[in-house]
Amino acid sequence: MRATELAQHLAKRAKELCEQLLPSGTMRGDEYVAGSAEDEVGKSLNVSISGEKAGQWHDFATGEKGDLIGLIQVTKKIGLTEACLFAQKFLGIEENKFAVSSERKIFKKPNLSSYSLNSEAENYLIGRKIPLEIIKKYKVVAKTDIIIFPYYSMGGEVVYDKGLKIARQNGRKQFYSTKDCKPILFGWQAINKLSRSISICEGEIDALSLAAYGYNAVSIPTGAAGTKWIEYEYDNLAAYDEIFIVYDNDDAGKAAIKEVVERLGAHRCRIVTLPEKDANECLQKNISREEIADCYFNSGYFKPKELRLAKEFIDATIAHMKNVEAGLDGLALPFPSLAGKVALRDDELTIWSGINGHGKSQLIGQVCLHLIAQDVKICIASLEIKPHRLLTRLVRQATLKTLPCDDHIKRVFNDFFAEKLWIFELVDMVDIHRLLNVFEYARKRFFVSHFVIDSLMKLDVGSEDYSAQAKLIQLLGAFKNKFNCHIHLIVHPRKPLNEKIIPNKLDVKGASEITNVADNSFVLFRSKDKEEEMRILEEAGMPTPSEISQKEDALLICNKQRNDGTETRTKLWFNKASGCFRDNYASEQTLYVGGKDLDDEELDKFIIAQS
Repeated sequence: MRATELAQHLAKRAKELCEQLLPSGTMRGDEYVAGSAEDEVGKSLNVSISGEKAGQWHDFATGEKGDLIGLIQVTKKIGLTEACLFAQKFLGIEENKFAVSSERKIFKKPNLSSYSLNSEAENYLIGRKIPLEIIKKYKVVAKTDIIIFPYYSMGGEVVYDKGLKIARQNGRKQFYSTKDCKPILFGWQAINKLSRSISICEGEIDALSLAAYGYNAVSIPTGAAGTKWIEYEYDNLAAYDEIFIVYDNDDAGKAAIKEVVERLGAHRCRIVTLPEKDANECLQKNISREEIADCYFNSGYFKPKELRLAKEFIDATIAHMKNVEAGLDGLALPFPSLAGKVALRDDELTIWSGINGHGKSQLIGQVCLHLIAQDVKICIASLEIKPHRLLTRLVRQATLKTLPCDDHIKRVFNDFFAEKLWIFELVDMVDIHRLLNVFEYARKRFFVSHFVIDSLMKLDVGSEDYSAQAKLIQLLGAFKNKFNCHIHLIVHPRKPLNEKIIPNKLDVKGASEITNVADNSFVLFRSKDKEEEMRILEEAGMPTPSEISQKEDALLICNKQRNDGTETRTKLWFNKASGCFRDNYASEQTLYVGGKDLDDEELDKFIIAQS
């Protein structure tokens, strides 16, 4: 628990704590007064016991002030960590206890008692603009031509050391340290014990430089990539409210920050970006205290990218609301009766279901053509039929002609499909990771925004392996969210008792996550009753009455739409020659690509032809 959190708990028992820390003090109104932190009789030190300032103290004789953790520190003359432990014991708060490994590592301790600061080391550091008082505060010593930085524990014992040879070798710094020592932070000996913030940098000279700028600074024992020190300093750092990470402004420093922040706590770590590579370079280039203060002031938390303020979405929300009002929210399906009711939006997963043979793939093909006509780029992974068979169907749907001439077909490919239609060429089982890798390439390189997978059963997961299916559908959901695209997945329902029973979204074969994760769910149902009536009349040689011929051939049912909850049932009529559906018996089919070989009379006959 951080020091400030503990202080807030202590404020509720301020009088009791003061009586323990300053037994010679007395109550005066709503304040507890004493002569000093030494428990002298008097009125110089005041502690608020109640009200908004409960737990705040001020020694008017020395100017010191703070909260009750700070009062514990000054009265008991202990550091921040020890004061927090005292507070936890006073409050009866127990930290989580963990079993200690029986294999406790035994560390060596360097012996620096015979060393002292010499003129060569002093001149070197002063030459790097380090003030002498800072050098002495950090207790830097030397051994002939090697500067030695002693690593004192919070208990005041040297447990680690690092030596820097003043003369460089081939332009590179030469470092030395005693082997098998405990890796801790350098600089505890110079830290202001009452401070609730601390700066961690990459090098000892940078720590001295930040101290010269007026900051509590410590340094890691090894390079930026080394994080072994965290396990030995975790408890010592736990009490601090703010930890400023002041790593070198280079690739290695930036790469190391993430792990440090994750382990020490993103809620209290702030990333300081300096104007030069490191703190000492700033000092040597005479960067002012005010400029460094600005860097600290503007330092940001290593906030998870997923966590954002609502107001960051103002523009997107306004645009979305206007698009909804104008009917521009999403892309239209090829059926006018669904305008304003159902649309296909970015970052959605749509599942298309229907009994085998009811025309799901035909319908998806028509949807793809309509999307292409709206200037959308599409990639189709038709894993059940070869590309030339798929494209034959799409050409017929686009031209409303069973066999256009070669020039007409070429115009479909060159002018209509052009750079908008991409094919994932594999007719077999496919690994979902391979498929998504290809989709990612298509999205990033060619800005494809709609992806069709036909079908789920051709993805490399067992039909009864619901756990694998759940993971697969989660992968699809994550993909469409990450890349702001739309995925169409064709699925199959469980076999009904007969083909006259309309399946619903709960009848989808496989894991429940398939429909749970999906944003939209459609079912295409073919009217077997009409087909049976027409077959009977045909076999009897009788004409088909209009009340039968004009019955719908299929139903398109939207049984889930996450956007606004709208569910629809749309009657469709099918043209066998073109493979297209329409939502009005008397309406014309959409001709996406006209051709010279299709005259008006033939086109009129083609439009009204019924299956």
